[in-house]
Amino acid sequence: MTDPGRDGDEARGGDRDGDGGVSAGRDAYVAGGDQFFFNVSVYPGQPGAGTAAGPDEAPAPGPGRRLFSARVTRRPGQLLVAFGAEDSLVITERDTTVHRWSLRGNAPLAGAPASPAAPFKVMRADVGPRVAVSTVAPAVAVTRGARVTLLHFGEAGYRPTTVPLGTSEFLISTDGERFATVDDRGVKVREFADGSVTWRAAGPRSVATATMNPAGTTVAITGAPNMFTGSNRVVVVSRDDPRPREFTFENVPMAGSQVAVSPNGALVAVASFREIVVIRARTGDIIHRRRLSGLRDDVRSSVGTRPHRLICTNQGDLLWLRGRHAVTVNWAGDQSRYLPQDGLCDDIAFDHATSRFAMVSESGQVDVFQWNPGP
Repeated sequence: MTDPGRDGDEARGGDRDGDGGVSAGRDAYVAGGDQFFFNVSVYPGQPGAGTAAGPDEAPAPGPGRRLFSARVTRRPGQLLVAFGAEDSLVITERDTTVHRWSLRGNAPLAGAPASPAAPFKVMRADVGPRVAVSTVAPAVAVTRGARVTLLHFGEAGYRPTTVPLGTSEFLISTDGERFATVDDRGVKVREFADGSVTWRAAGPRSVATATMNPAGTTVAITGAPNMFTGSNRVVVVSRDDPRPREFTFENVPMAGSQVAVSPNGALVAVASFREIVVIRARTGDIIHRRRLSGLRDDVRSSVGTRPHRLICTNQGDLLWLRGRHAVTVNWAGDQSRYLPQDGLCDDIAFDHATSRFAMVSESGQVDVFQWNPGP
């Protein structure tokens, strides 16, 4: 990584550094009058920070060769990362400032400054900004307050479109072909082009978490606990079969959970305070289940309002961001495997089409790795 304070050719970019990376120096792009700076390194063949396998051993699941590295000068607050359309990487700040980078050409793309905060409606809870990134068109949906702003990017910059939200309606943070919002009547799956509703999925009246697969064809919703219902049910709805299917899992009373759907929509994963379970959505068959037995490693790191992200592959493998650390769920053992990281982690992303893994730290460091699936 190039040090912006160093002199000479390395500080200007273009020379190779000592670890074999190609330092692109300090690049900048202007969007909406604001200027964002990146320090960038591209690694053509450098191994990642994962544990190396022996000559006769299969590599363990985890990040392998590092493909891309950048650092974004940031404001306070959590950073979110996602893989976008046209082989791009999207980083969003808490104030909804959007940064974009081309992984194909290793060059900065047009971003967008922070969206102005809309006034909250009466009795509207502030859940903070949320982001959804399109994987088929250069578009990003960001929300602050009672509206979603759709940012459509092009060579000339970006074009914003505003979609109003209801009093209890919120954006679901996902990346895929479509985005979605959720309220007390269920999930609305929408088009990135104009925010129009494609189809609706009914769910519990009180929603804790909701997500959908990248194609926007399968939705999973967990209900929020109250004095009449527990927090141990997940509702799954598919576009070709709108009848809700309900599955139960073990959880601590009045506690929340995390939910994920595999890209093909066949599997639904839930991580609660008691267990991690992967369910086949059509049949209800449980293909993986593991109780959280480690109070220090499993339960304590899941407590609180720190960033969470659960990612499920078509094979049922799970990536879980919890307690500012990224782990892979080990179904054969009692302990999850912590991924190597530099400092506390803000967010993770996974590109299922290319098996690439992205991680952004609280320092603004962004890394993209080739993912080793393991044996």
